[in-house]
Amino acid sequence: MLIRKSSVAIAALLSLGAVSQATTFHLDSAQQTMNVNIRYNGPETASAGIMNGSIKTATNTVNPVRVLCYDLRDHVSFGDSYEVVERSTPTFPNMTSNQAKHVAQLVNKYVPSLTSSVSDYVYKSAALQVAIWEIVTDTHTSLISGNFALGTGNSAKVREYADAYLADNNFNNIPTVARWYEATSHSKHGNVYSNQNMVAPVPEPASIAVLSVGIAGLIRKRRNR
Repeated sequence: MLIRKSSVAIAALLSLGAVSQATTFHLDSAQQTMNVNIRYNGPETASAGIMNGSIKTATNTVNPVRVLCYDLRDHVSFGDSYEVVERSTPTFPNMTSNQAKHVAQLVNKYVPSLTSSVSDYVYKSAALQVAIWEIVTDTHTSLISGNFALGTGNSAKVREYADAYLADNNFNNIPTVARWYEATSHSKHGNVYSNQNMVAPVPEPASIAVLSVGIAGLIRKRRNR
């Protein structure tokens, strides 16, 4: 996916312009994800993959969005709805600027083109989620040690693709910003907290062009008042 520098600048501007107002995020019920065995605060099984959801804006416009989770501390179930705030940069505890940029570039590079028609989609989608968990949780990119690691019993394809994502540093013209959807609250259910934080790619160039025209119109309208 090639994005011109002007589009990158517009994407950053759009992302910065949507940081203050809470909106409703809904996670669709039907998903093509897979369970992976991980080690994070002990062995556990997690559902991994690109997820389909929607964002309901303050004007009641519902926009589809494809997301990945970057928050292993919390839990979400398919069909859940909760309030989020969209940010241009995450406020997730201990996430560094370089970690956020790495996640944003992977999301922007792969999510738009990684669809169910792609060979090994489920494995690649799950691996991308695993790579993001690794980036956010550890200061290195090893899936065999650290605060986060892949457990035993997983498909070799998941590890292979995840390692490839982690090793990918060819990010020419890929935006370093993303749409970070942070839950406004986290309710505790037993030993688990609900409402995960999600990340989505910035709009594709065609969408950016449409949105930039809309923003320009709003600016002109304000000036004419």
